[in-house]
Amino acid sequence: MMGPMPTELSSRPSPTAAAAGPDGRRKRPTSPLGTLRQHDTELRQIVLRVRSWGLQQGRGCATDGLTVVVGLALAGARAGRISPKRWTVDRVDSLLSGAAATWCAAQGAELPATLGEALLLWLDFLDAHGALSPGSDRVDELRAAAARRRGRARAASRRRHPAGRGSA
Repeated sequence: MMGPMPTELSSRPSPTAAAAGPDGRRKRPTSPLGTLRQHDTELRQIVLRVRSWGLQQGRGCATDGLTVVVGLALAGARAGRISPKRWTVDRVDSLLSGAAATWCAAQGAELPATLGEALLLWLDFLDAHGALSPGSDRVDELRAAAARRRGRARAASRRRHPAGRGSA
């Protein structure tokens, strides 16, 4: 049996106590993207609707990835530049080649690893609901553009990573 704990250790608050809110409930840490969802009702509602639809289709998707895709789509619409429902191959390329990283940096967040999957889910959601705006490219072209971009990113990652080096 252990003896009493030294007072210098036992007088510290436990990590659980430090994480408890004023009501005594434990708070989950919130990412910058989670905080954004908490404060932007429209963003939160769309993200949850798309994620719920995806789960009904047997497709899971991390909420942070969807937050980036939908957040960028809403940012363009709120600035009066482009409908969140109008998607072209160029827009897919732009999102995956830098726009998402720039937007995440502005939010103080890291780029989610699930961005590509989230974009595909968003495009499929719009397509399934007949919501892709006129002027959008066909969904199969959009999906192919996303797959090409993701393939190039994976290949570049393997080249940079030591495990990806060596002879074939």
